[in-house]
Amino acid sequence: MISYRAETTMASLIYEKCKSFEQARALLREVFVTEANLIPNKEKKILLVRIHNLPTKAMDKRISDITNSLKSRYLKLLNCLSPQ
Repeated sequence: MISYRAETTMASLIYEKCKSFEQARALLREVFVTEANLIPNKEKKILLVRIHNLPTKAMDKRISDITNSLKSRYLKLLNCLSPQ
């Protein structure tokens, strides 16, 4: 039940980039079973996640658009939280 809620919450974040909510959830499920490289950077306290190619180029493009969108949201959040 917890994983379903997490998947649903994540799908709501990427829904605008997909044609439907179900497509957003299907894309996430595909990402979850796709192999990835995890590259930690201890100095910068960053974990780089490189997702291997998805089954179709359209999925690769969509997930690329989504990750770029999420990165920009994250950077905006960091700018708001950082002390002036």
